[in-house]
Amino acid sequence: LSALVSQSDRELGHEALKDLAPSVHWIGEKTGQNNHVIATSLAMKIDEERYALTVAIDHSADLYALQDIIRSVANHLLETGPLAKPTEG
Repeated sequence: LSALVSQSDRELGHEALKDLAPSVHWIGEKTGQNNHVIATSLAMKIDEERYALTVAIDHSADLYALQDIIRSVANHLLETGPLAKPTEG
């Protein structure tokens, strides 16, 4: 988590999440690319839950496609709630 928070690159995950609901918070991310792949690993908080997400796509795709994937996952979590429900007892 500290490695993600210390990064200053905000081009992918931060941009993807910045206009979503007030309950969505970008925590940090690490981006990277080579000749074949562009990727980001990011941490985000939605309501009270923290999530880590890694997205990698073929380098021929643009940054907007990667942002759209991140935004879609965050929207899904907003609509459906946490991935794991707390257990009772």
